[in-house]
Amino acid sequence: MKCQDTVGKIKFVNKSGKVLQKPCTWAAVKANQRCRFPEITAGCPVTCGADCQCIQTLDTFKVNVVQRTCNNVEQNRSVRCKKRIFYANCPKTCTPMFQTKTINC
Repeated sequence: MKCQDTVGKIKFVNKSGKVLQKPCTWAAVKANQRCRFPEITAGCPVTCGADCQCIQTLDTFKVNVVQRTCNNVEQNRSVRCKKRIFYANCPKTCTPMFQTKTINC
């Protein structure tokens, strides 16, 4: 499994049988409960602490209107890695910041 959260929404069926679409930010609010849905865990491996292979984004990724790279994250890791967009795109760079997350990098 690629160790990067899905940017969009993940489709899953809740306990009531209703089909929902939610982003990983939704799952992060109550990860212990929401990561129990297999589709959420598969789509949000960083958020859910799933076993996965960490893959850094090699290209640039957009944060607001600014293009960033994992090298940019490295330069200010203590601030940037606290933001989901940086952690999801640069898990190897950010993993030392979050020892509570179980990620195999």
